[in-house]
Amino acid sequence: MEIKSIRNLGRFRHIIWVLLKYGFDDVIHRLDLPGSFILKKINRVKGPLTVNERIRMVFQELGPTFIKFGQILSMRPDLVPSLLALELKKLQDQVPPAPQPAVQSLVEKALNQPLDAVFSEFNWTPLGSASLAQVHRACLAKEDKIVAVKIQRPDIRPLIRADLDILTTIAARMNEFRAYQLFDLPGLVEELRFSLTRELDFTREARNMKIFSKTLSYPDLMYIPQVFDTYTTPYVLTMELVEGTRLDQLSDSLCPREQLARNGARIMLDQMLRQGFFHADPHQGNLLVMEDGRLCFLDWGMTGRIPRDLRHRLIDMIQALIQKDSDTLLRLIPHLTADFPPNLNYNRLERDLLDLIDSYYDFSLKDIQIGEVILSLMNLLNEHRLRIRSDFALMSRAMLALEGLGKELVPDYNLIEEARPLIAELVKERWSIKTLSEDLRTQGLNLYDLVQDFPAKLQTLFRKMDRGDLTFTFKHTGLLALNTTLERISNRVTFGIIIAALIVGSSMIITTGVKPLLFGFPALGVVGYLVSGVLGLWLIVNILRKRKY
Repeated sequence: MEIKSIRNLGRFRHIIWVLLKYGFDDVIHRLDLPGSFILKKINRVKGPLTVNERIRMVFQELGPTFIKFGQILSMRPDLVPSLLALELKKLQDQVPPAPQPAVQSLVEKALNQPLDAVFSEFNWTPLGSASLAQVHRACLAKEDKIVAVKIQRPDIRPLIRADLDILTTIAARMNEFRAYQLFDLPGLVEELRFSLTRELDFTREARNMKIFSKTLSYPDLMYIPQVFDTYTTPYVLTMELVEGTRLDQLSDSLCPREQLARNGARIMLDQMLRQGFFHADPHQGNLLVMEDGRLCFLDWGMTGRIPRDLRHRLIDMIQALIQKDSDTLLRLIPHLTADFPPNLNYNRLERDLLDLIDSYYDFSLKDIQIGEVILSLMNLLNEHRLRIRSDFALMSRAMLALEGLGKELVPDYNLIEEARPLIAELVKERWSIKTLSEDLRTQGLNLYDLVQDFPAKLQTLFRKMDRGDLTFTFKHTGLLALNTTLERISNRVTFGIIIAALIVGSSMIITTGVKPLLFGFPALGVVGYLVSGVLGLWLIVNILRKRKY
């Protein structure tokens, strides 16, 4: 691994230290991380911890970037083992609040005016404090309204940039090994970069809240806080403070649990399957029950979008699951995957899919848990080395969270049963004359563009052939590891030549008797011997340590 690719060596050293602390020496050895041999004598974490628990503790200790990365991995049971995905869901994002002077300075700089000019009251004890931001109760001076002020933690952006650079380097190095190529680690790091970049821009979160406020399908069931644009910047988000009850503190007198679970299912399924724009993190901390029984959704930094064509495929898939239609499921799988390798064993995939459906054959619909079905389908795709689309993975994660919340409210909660009325409506819309005519119009325009462009493209091809300019590009894959090995060999050969040259040169100087003298010999020759001896010893130790001899 090139040291020059790491911008923050101090942070990089800390990551190595944490990996070694939790016993991941093999990762350090395989990645050939620089400086790791210095840190081997550290206090290791002791106790009967599983590998999955140690991985979760590494992510937890390394802070916000790695916590978010772990949360993204927990959404991808198609890429990581299911037990690890469950363990990563335990990652907590609660940290002590940032110092008051630093927070006040950031707010005043972001709003471009003194704090007391904006807020007549400001409670410095946070309502909540996470690794990316903390929320304070305040009162706007001009509007005289109680608000919640979400403030980005000072100096969090440089740390995240450094962590992302380090993760990019590590992911590229691990991707050289065939065993890790299935996970598409560089792609996951880019997904993390995209997600964090959006979450760190609070104006985007404010825009998400305003979009949902204007497109509410169930205003009597759902509420979104008002955003105050005048006091909102990329670093500060000012919104209405909503008073409500957490789900784990809910009493039946406020709202019956069955009705609340049903309302939550209607809201989320409508967002996913009809609007295609949904809240991607519906956990207890982001949901409040208001006095009138409405659900208030908080923290709109993580949202998902599902294109219209994928929504249609998902509706077809859910209907096929309900009807246990294996042919339709098999036809839809390519539309859910990020790639579909040509060497896929299609017959084996069909057989395994039929086995999956048969395992639920004797179940009544009310006994089928959609979360279990989704996890089983993802594990099946993983076995066939198929990576699912990131937008489908995000939606699946939100659906699993929704089902988990429903079960906390009502133990015998069944999401499929709750989805049936909406699915019936969406199926009618899916095959309505209006929808089919829109699809036909879109496909017709695409075909028209193809036919219109075809003669020009064909003419360009023939012209290149006439001029002899037609070229073919062959791409070699899997050669990165070979290139790295050759580079190491050439480096060691060059190093050996330099050491040999030092020895020869020093020997020639020793015979001349040139002053000054050291131990009765020319000092320059003695120094040359010492330097060549140290370098040679270091090279031998390095070869023996890595067992590459």
